[in-house]
Amino acid sequence: MTKTLLLVDDDRKYTDSMKGALEAAGYRVVVANSAREGMEAAVREKPDAMLLDIMMPGRDGGALAQDIRNHKTLSDVPMIFLTSLMKKGEMGSVRKKSAITRCVAKTADFERLVEEIEAALAGKP
Repeated sequence: MTKTLLLVDDDRKYTDSMKGALEAAGYRVVVANSAREGMEAAVREKPDAMLLDIMMPGRDGGALAQDIRNHKTLSDVPMIFLTSLMKKGEMGSVRKKSAITRCVAKTADFERLVEEIEAALAGKP
């Protein structure tokens, strides 16, 4: 069965390219370009996992992650932060603070991202 991913990022060029790549890898991808759109899409779509940008105008990915964790039907959905701003050592503390399943640098190769998605979907820590 095809897994559904929700990709939330305000950079439309990034979401367009990632959507195509993730669909080619066999996922169904729903895109939202703000935290508000992301929450609406999460409630509507009930994705198997979510990929969240940290830095977005208005509500950021951390606030969205907290909203998702507090939602009765979404609280157990794995979330992966996508970031271009943090160094590897900083990701662990952000992950714990935000109840995020994983953190992946946007500059990571695509195979690494797919590995992280698969690990999150499998419930691996």
